[in-house]
Amino acid sequence: MSGAVLTEIEAYGKQNEAFLRTFLELPNGIPSHDTCNRVFKFLDKRAFGDCLYRWSREILADLAVNLPQLCLGGKVQRATAKRGKKKSGLCVVSAWVSEHNLVLGQERVDAKSTGRAHP
Repeated sequence: MSGAVLTEIEAYGKQNEAFLRTFLELPNGIPSHDTCNRVFKFLDKRAFGDCLYRWSREILADLAVNLPQLCLGGKVQRATAKRGKKKSGLCVVSAWVSEHNLVLGQERVDAKSTGRAHP
């Protein structure tokens, strides 16, 4: 994980501390981005991936029954353009279900495309 993502995790924790305290004990407050870095550094990546996979399977099973709204969006990633070519940045289309906070997938698309992702 990049340092920017870890600082965002820390900022999220600080903004939502009251909510997080409803199910987490935080005797020392919200962990800093450095603490998050240490945790992710030593985390068993395979076990963490397996856990995320099982969790997402449960959500997908619910999606098949409840048919929530699917959100699509495209963005040009910051600081990815070639020098002197403003429209050369990395373009990504994402699909997600906001009520479950679940990104279903992301696909890189050509900058000059209409943003339609092809299977």
